[in-house]
Amino acid sequence: LSCLDLNTGAITDVADWSNADFVCNDMAYDYSSDCIYAMCRRIYTDEDLNFSIEYSTLLKVDPKTGKYTVAKDFLTDYSGLSNPVFLTLACDLQGNLYSINIAGQLVKFDKEKNFSQKIIGSTGMSPGKYLQCMDFDHETEKLYWAADYKNKVSNFCLVDTKTGHATEIGALGTDSRIAGLYIPFDLPADGAPGSAVDFTVNPAAKGELSASLSWTNPSQTFGNNALTSLTKVEVKRAGKVIKEFASPKPGEKMTFNDTSVPASGLYEYCVVATNAAGVGKSTTQEAWVGRDVP
Repeated sequence: LSCLDLNTGAITDVADWSNADFVCNDMAYDYSSDCIYAMCRRIYTDEDLNFSIEYSTLLKVDPKTGKYTVAKDFLTDYSGLSNPVFLTLACDLQGNLYSINIAGQLVKFDKEKNFSQKIIGSTGMSPGKYLQCMDFDHETEKLYWAADYKNKVSNFCLVDTKTGHATEIGALGTDSRIAGLYIPFDLPADGAPGSAVDFTVNPAAKGELSASLSWTNPSQTFGNNALTSLTKVEVKRAGKVIKEFASPKPGEKMTFNDTSVPASGLYEYCVVATNAAGVGKSTTQEAWVGRDVP
């Protein structure tokens, strides 16, 4: 296990895993508990019956020492026919762990229930049993997957954490097998506002170039303490501020009609609150505004 300094490129060895009895598929940093989780492959061997099976195991790793413990062995069927096989691992800022399994399904793990698995839905893709990875963009909470399919075509995908559906957004080549995906981001200060909730974007009917937005201002700070005041709330379209609300109330329900959309297209809307401690956590939604194209 090694640590890479993104500023200098220097690599520091943390622990020697060369004799470990597993192969690491993907790793994810859990900012909520300051630890690393690793999705790995292990081999179970029955010496009496003289056969071996491969299974997935989830490790919890101390980032300072590299010491690890088994969080969950996904070995329930010793015939090897029905054990789940997980390929990737990612963790959002709330500590929720996600993986894509060999069936191409997005899975969420419940830490409170011994990492029980909830299948969110099919990605619509057919991943191969190859090295691949995924990570969250923590500024938008979007999940990205560097996928390697059974046909050895590799693509970069955006995965919907509500439905599991994956959308290909770029080509990565042939059998690329990318590992160690990381997306840089800036964390708000603990005292800065958390993200707005219940954010919706409703495009106008009949192809009109407008959209109705609604949300509830954050009521807690990014550090999960009560939020007492806000300096402003900004609404952005495609990264540009289109509306600013001065001194709104925490927890207040807000609405805004965007009537200045320049042309039909897919737009990303963002709502972000600010207080004396700084800019808070943004929340985003995408919507097609205007006339759609068949």
